Amino acid sequence: MNLTFQPPPFVWNKAKSVNGTSLQNPTRCKLDGDVNSTAYATVLDSCSCLGYGRQIHAHLLKNGFHRREFVGTKLMQMYGKYGCLEDVVRVFDKMPERNLYTYTAILNVFIENRLFQEALIYFQELLLDDVELEFFVFPVALKICWGYGGVELGRQLQGMVLKIGVLSHIYVGNSFIDMYGKCGTMEFLEVMSKESDLTPNLVSWSALISGFAQKGYDQQALDLLHRMRASGCDPNARTLASVLPACARLRNLRLGKEIYGYITRHGFMSSPYVVNGLVDLYRRIGNMESANKIFLKFSLRDEASYNTMIAGYWFADNFRFAEALRMFTELIQKGEVEPNSFTLGSALGACADLGSLLLGKGIHSYCIIKGLESNLFVSGALVDMYCRSRELESAEIALQRVQERDDVIWNALISGYSRCNQVENMQSCLQQMRADGLEPNVYTWNGIISGYVENDQHDLRGKQIHAYAIRCGFESDAYIVAALIDMYAKCGKINPAKLVHTRNNGRSYNLVTQNAMLNAYAMHGYGEDGIAMFRDMLMDGCTPDNVTFLAVLSLCVHAGAVDTGVELFNLMGNSGVTPTLKHYTCMVDLLSRAGQLKHACEVIQSMPMDPDMVLWGALLNGCVIHGDVDLGEMAASKLFDLEPNNSGNYAMLTNLYASRARWHQLKGIRRQMTDEQLQKDRGCSWIEDKDENHVFMASDLSHKRSKEIYDILDNLTAQMRLKRV
Repeated sequence: MNLTFQPPPFVWNKAKSVNGTSLQNPTRCKLDGDVNSTAYATVLDSCSCLGYGRQIHAHLLKNGFHRREFVGTKLMQMYGKYGCLEDVVRVFDKMPERNLYTYTAILNVFIENRLFQEALIYFQELLLDDVELEFFVFPVALKICWGYGGVELGRQLQGMVLKIGVLSHIYVGNSFIDMYGKCGTMEFLEVMSKESDLTPNLVSWSALISGFAQKGYDQQALDLLHRMRASGCDPNARTLASVLPACARLRNLRLGKEIYGYITRHGFMSSPYVVNGLVDLYRRIGNMESANKIFLKFSLRDEASYNTMIAGYWFADNFRFAEALRMFTELIQKGEVEPNSFTLGSALGACADLGSLLLGKGIHSYCIIKGLESNLFVSGALVDMYCRSRELESAEIALQRVQERDDVIWNALISGYSRCNQVENMQSCLQQMRADGLEPNVYTWNGIISGYVENDQHDLRGKQIHAYAIRCGFESDAYIVAALIDMYAKCGKINPAKLVHTRNNGRSYNLVTQNAMLNAYAMHGYGEDGIAMFRDMLMDGCTPDNVTFLAVLSLCVHAGAVDTGVELFNLMGNSGVTPTLKHYTCMVDLLSRAGQLKHACEVIQSMPMDPDMVLWGALLNGCVIHGDVDLGEMAASKLFDLEPNNSGNYAMLTNLYASRARWHQLKGIRRQMTDEQLQKDRGCSWIEDKDENHVFMASDLSHKRSKEIYDILDNLTAQMRLKRV
């Protein structure tokens, strides 16, 4: 019996090399009745078309080879490759006898198609079939464990493996390490790493490090990397790609730089995972200049690398929204990478922070075209952007386009209503949220409280929402306490803020509330009180983070406590906290105000990132205070490069020249401002009195009671001069 079919030439060549059949036609061949199992297996392995595979299956059915376990296994693998699971099961069921290889084949087919529950059923059938187990089936079975989330099955398999005596096999041991890591069962993973007879190799170490890092056990992952190096095993690109996120989350720049050097020396910069890990490391510590240099060096940029850069400019301590949007625009214009939901959501967030509603609407249109408008992350960013732009109708429409809404998107809209003082709509929104089966949580109330700070009646409404939070039992939550402290501080009410902090100190004493109170002291210029509170925190064993240090350095600026500021800045390194650009700016401001301009310049030179306009402005302000013209001109030139249209920088330089009687240079700057059509904005102040806002411009006589106001100001000025204030 023979069957003629037309396979690709390379399939025939493989069969010919096994069977010795002569080629009758370069595009046609015959499989005759004397073909053996090996020839069938070889042709099935090489089959690149389902139709050819079915013809081969028909041929071996005619010849009776389908009953042979070896050929049946190859048939299942061929059908599995094309996702024909019913055919796989049919072949398996018709096999008269099944061995371990047959079961392993069908397990692999279901695992590759992510049908872990079905794979588990066949594995249980294997155990009931009383087939003798060998080491190679256990790594396959362990894939079922981490895919199905069956850690208990993994523990049972470990007992079975110990009984059989194959746990020390490197293939089996590595699979157990990988399974426990992916299931997040860290205690068993640690036992495997310390108590197993397994001698780890590169795969073992990489699986261990990856398992700890993926579940957020960052320090343990770094410790394992040190143990790996000490054992004489060098990491590869996969190992480093898994450990870099741990370095980034811990902000361990020193180790990150060491790994960067190792990556460069060993030629791993071609791996996108390694490059993205390095970019993420530098963006988390706020050094976007270094992150950008690495990004530009890497030619094969993917969506992950663009997302990391955009998020770096938008998130964390950088807040460089314009550059985030520039990066997004570059991504769209080049067309090399298709932006995903995270890219678009991040870009929309940057639009909201920058107040760029027009560009945000353009991105919204792009989301509609790409069918991503109903994506939960994108729609949440749209609602937030429209709320912060006070276009609440558009925010409502964006929310209605989402079928399954979560608490995040509801919280964004509720916060928007709160910010715009639309109390009735906010309450209606709360009811709709409950109708969706979602209860308001601490983030809901946090958004409401934060929103009240920005509207015109925050003092009265804030007290009302504070009372409501108490009735709902949320006052003891740390984030609600922090929001209340922030609300009262921004309302100019430092005593109620202190009272909220004091009342909740015993119930919610943690870093969130402490940082909020430190920021409140800094906001009101209570430098000495804030520094004293920080020292009490250290005495109580509280571990400060970068937000804490930023607040306390601001307090040192307000108090003029230079020595304390230098001491605390040095303490950051000992506490494992990497200074960001904002911390360096605080130090430069502190030293410049105190007249230690040389020391301020040394701080700038020691920075791992480029100074921004805020930092150069702090240095220039110190130069104005202490009359250092040379250094002031240098700082001003940097500011002119970064902000050529900011008239305030030119005004500070003119003040410096005036303080040193440099009238010629002063006239030159004013002439330059005139030529470039730069005009200093008039000073503006406002105050709320009896639910009415009063706005005043410099030399403003438009207010109906301006004569009384200026009389009082003249009287106060005279008293200040007498007291030499």
